[in-house]
Amino acid sequence: MLGRQKKYLAALLGTYGNHRFTDRLKSELPGFGALPEPVDKESAEIFFIYEAFYSGAIASFRSWTKYSEFLSSAELVILISHSFFTGLESETGQNVIQSLKKMADQEKETTLG
Repeated sequence: MLGRQKKYLAALLGTYGNHRFTDRLKSELPGFGALPEPVDKESAEIFFIYEAFYSGAIASFRSWTKYSEFLSSAELVILISHSFFTGLESETGQNVIQSLKKMADQEKETTLG
């Protein structure tokens, strides 16, 4: 899907990337660009939910540039969409919960000896 542009995306979103690019990218995404700045509690809640969604998606793409051999960009988009729209109730969400529990159990075993 991204082809040659992947290395540019990796540079712009990477550790020493450009925060202006990230902000500009979010502003170009559907819904976020038209979102007004918060003026009260209700609009702030909506704003922060959008911020969490889009920032999370961009962070996922940033990580994907390092590990893209495991998923195509299209598969990543589907994974992100499903995780945000179905949440932890989905099969993927349940897999994440099980993985986190397993890691916590391993950490506890290591700590307790």
